[in-house]
Amino acid sequence: MTGGMKPLRKNFRNLGHRSGDAEKPGTSRPNSPKKTGTSRSSYSIPPLIPFFIILCAGIITSEHLPGFQMPALCLAIFFVISLSFIYFIPDNLPRIISFTFSKKVSLLAIFFLVGYYLAHTVFHPFLPENHVVNFADKGDYEITGTIASEPEELWKRVKFSMDIHSVSKEMVNHDLIKKNELPEKNGKLPEGKSKLPETKGELPERKGKLPERKGKLPERKGKLPERKGKLPERKGKLPERKGKLPERNDKVPERSEAMGKVQVNIYTPLETYRKGDLLKFRTDIRSLRNFNNPGGFDYVRYMRMKDIWGRININGKKVEVIKRGLGSGNSFRKDFIRFIEERIKDKNAAAILVALTTGYKDLIPDSLRHDFSVTGASHILAISGLHLSMIATIFYFCFNFLLSMLTPLLIRGWSRKLAALLTLVPLFWYAVMSGWSPATRRAMIMIMMFMAAWVTERESDGFNSLSAAGILILLLEPEAIFSISFQLSFSAVLFILAGIYLVRLNHNYLIREHNCLNVEKGSNLTVIYQYIKKIPFMKQVINLIWISFFATLGTQILVMHYFNVFSFSGIFTNLIVIPLIGFISLPLGLVSLGTYSFFPDLASALVSVAGYILSSCIYYIRFLGALSFTSIETFTPDGLEIFFYYFFMLLLFMRIAESIKKRDKTEISVFMLKGKSVRVIMLVLIIFSSFLYELWWIKKRFFNHEMVVTILSVGQGSSALLEMPYGKTVLVDGGGFSYFSRFDTGEHIIAPFLRQKKILTLDAVVLTHPESDHINGLVYIMEHFNVGELVKNPDKRTTSAYKDLMTVVAEKKIPLCNIVGADNIFEPILIKKLGKAEMHFLHPVKNFLEVSGGNDDVKVSGKRGKIENIKKGKTKNTVDYNNHSVAFRLIFGNNTIFFPGDIMSYAEVNLSQRYGNKLKSDILVSPHHGSSTSSTDFFLDNVAPESVIISCGWDNRFGFPHEPVIKRYMKRNIAIYRTDLNGAVTLSSDGVRWKISPSVKSLVTLQN
Repeated sequence: MTGGMKPLRKNFRNLGHRSGDAEKPGTSRPNSPKKTGTSRSSYSIPPLIPFFIILCAGIITSEHLPGFQMPALCLAIFFVISLSFIYFIPDNLPRIISFTFSKKVSLLAIFFLVGYYLAHTVFHPFLPENHVVNFADKGDYEITGTIASEPEELWKRVKFSMDIHSVSKEMVNHDLIKKNELPEKNGKLPEGKSKLPETKGELPERKGKLPERKGKLPERKGKLPERKGKLPERKGKLPERKGKLPERNDKVPERSEAMGKVQVNIYTPLETYRKGDLLKFRTDIRSLRNFNNPGGFDYVRYMRMKDIWGRININGKKVEVIKRGLGSGNSFRKDFIRFIEERIKDKNAAAILVALTTGYKDLIPDSLRHDFSVTGASHILAISGLHLSMIATIFYFCFNFLLSMLTPLLIRGWSRKLAALLTLVPLFWYAVMSGWSPATRRAMIMIMMFMAAWVTERESDGFNSLSAAGILILLLEPEAIFSISFQLSFSAVLFILAGIYLVRLNHNYLIREHNCLNVEKGSNLTVIYQYIKKIPFMKQVINLIWISFFATLGTQILVMHYFNVFSFSGIFTNLIVIPLIGFISLPLGLVSLGTYSFFPDLASALVSVAGYILSSCIYYIRFLGALSFTSIETFTPDGLEIFFYYFFMLLLFMRIAESIKKRDKTEISVFMLKGKSVRVIMLVLIIFSSFLYELWWIKKRFFNHEMVVTILSVGQGSSALLEMPYGKTVLVDGGGFSYFSRFDTGEHIIAPFLRQKKILTLDAVVLTHPESDHINGLVYIMEHFNVGELVKNPDKRTTSAYKDLMTVVAEKKIPLCNIVGADNIFEPILIKKLGKAEMHFLHPVKNFLEVSGGNDDVKVSGKRGKIENIKKGKTKNTVDYNNHSVAFRLIFGNNTIFFPGDIMSYAEVNLSQRYGNKLKSDILVSPHHGSSTSSTDFFLDNVAPESVIISCGWDNRFGFPHEPVIKRYMKRNIAIYRTDLNGAVTLSSDGVRWKISPSVKSLVTLQN
């Protein structure tokens, strides 16, 4: 009888909630027992959440602790057998551990081990001998492979991934291989191969006779000249040959099969490539490498997540297309992109509509991306769960409206279920047409799980649906846990579900306690509710505000971590932009995408309307972005701060939910009182712990007693951060690639490093000289950080980087200090005091600037540095930017470090003659990246460093550092550190001794 009453009570309780009948305090519903306590089920954790969390833990553990994949697999099999064995234990046998506990522990262990094993196959897979990794950095190969991804046309290059089929060290003559012939050498067959291979069978008889020779050969005129003298006699005997000659290998070089995927960049001249093309070219395969800066972006892991293991850069002239592929069917997308561009005059609006409908975002300019980012609307530009959910909502309501007209379906309650299933068809079509990116696939899986919950009438169980979607995604793609799109989507949906739960819980409380739906009561809440209810679409607007608020609450800490932006206008932006773009412009674009081939006039009209709406949204976003208070740039929260934030939000959510339930007049059980006290204690502890952690950061940032110098790894360039005691900071140079490269070292290397160290203000920026490998990265830094002063030499340039830098200095009114001094002997040009540390600027001086006109090749001899054989490499009117570099010594207590910039031998002699052994420093930053034109013996004898740090790029085209320079350092027993091998090098000093900590312990470091 009791078992039969439970479903009846459940159904009756659901009917009461659906009818909206208010229950007065202290009363109980008929046929239901009086509550004596709060049910534990209402506070229980959804069952799939622990499995999702433990699966994530296994993946993260595998990424950081590799090497245990086989034990993990064995343990997973053991737990599966144990779990199956538990099911067959007879009920009458005594059990030490309960069945439920054993089952949960076994399942959790299986999920952890499965996550570990799957992640290990992605990040640390077993690679065979013929994998492309084993051919990297070993010279040129003849390579054949198939284009595996749709080629992206970028600035002066085409980028795509390619599946390698075969490689060979030498070029192969396929015609000779077919004829079974060998290549000749100097017109003759190689030794040991005097005859061609014998032919099988007899030669065919010659038909006819040879033609007779006509005429006679011409007679030789004159005689050969007689030899004068005799040949010199050989002295001594030839040395006897030791051993045997190596056997000659006259085999035709065989092509070895290879496997693996690489990223290919083909530079001008460019051709049209498409997916499936079979290519052949000769070049080298380069390995993937990180810059190896503290807290820097892990490029190698990012590429492994894409299953890419190397890269190839090649000129288009060397690429041969052996066979054309079928492509990926993207010609339809390209035609539609041109269709949009021809009909929308506003290029920005056209670029956004192209991104929304086809997923192609390269047309969006960087300035527009920045405007969307600072206003909290950047998620609109990338197709994700937001776009798919809006499309699903529109099609679901359309299908449900049509199916509801069929009475049989409506009576049986099938209209909603069929509408949910039919919605997946246009949703899948949109996902494919938008490029079927990993983020789109994950969003599709997530929506399918929620649709499945809707069809099975479990739509109220949103947390389990979200967990099931997360488990399925991670089982298919374990690397997705490190994807920004997955983290943002999952946290946004999680907070939306939790927030809507609290809103509905509070709404139900108001209905029960205040009887807001009873108009006769006439309370203020009733009047306000009835007034809002009469306003058209006001309910949808309020729901949109709540959704935007909770999504922002869930993703803001991650946005700060990855994008360093905190937007105050996100809610107001999304309130206007999401309905206009998501529910009007996007559907219009999709309808035009499906109809432009059949009804071009209709599609043209729809595209024009969508473009007009997008132009209005862009104007609104730029208006908000121009306001100074709409957003601020932030530091980068670390992993512990993110943990504190989400754990605090979890406890706060539980506390609010409990406070709402507590307002009911029902009794609260002792169990919930204990739970409440535990949650309050944990809430206080998490607040106190986060407060202490932030105090530790403040102490480390502003009250440190040590000086820390970090020589950053920025490729073939130079950049260093000087952290003085008590918070003073100086940035020396910004690195930078050539003007043909769009990679900004300031944005992608230096700025993330500064932000993760909680540095938003620089007391000074030092530009040693205006060359691209020192200045290009400073433009972004000067724009996005507070800079107290710019220190540079008097040189000026006409390059775009120098012009942009000086424009920012003028707009932000940054003080400018030009380093130039008189030709004094032992006195520094300028001394800057930064707390207990001092910067002594020594170079350049006025007289030196007047006499140095080109890159000089100076030969120095003698102990006093006698200058010999000066060869001018440029004209007199050419400025010698390298030799004009700002050079200074940094002094803290008894420790010194010398920054010479890119000075060469002529400037080194000038410094040595003026200062002599006053240049003595503990550590030297190698002049001119270790070039042989610098680091002269005379200069090194005066500086006499114990350690030298060479800032250079790995496998750079200049060959830095040069071998003679390395020999000079090793001759003096100077410890050598290189940013191309060691990554960033961190130097910390307490004023007495140095502590040198390279990011990577390379062979050079170990030899020291």
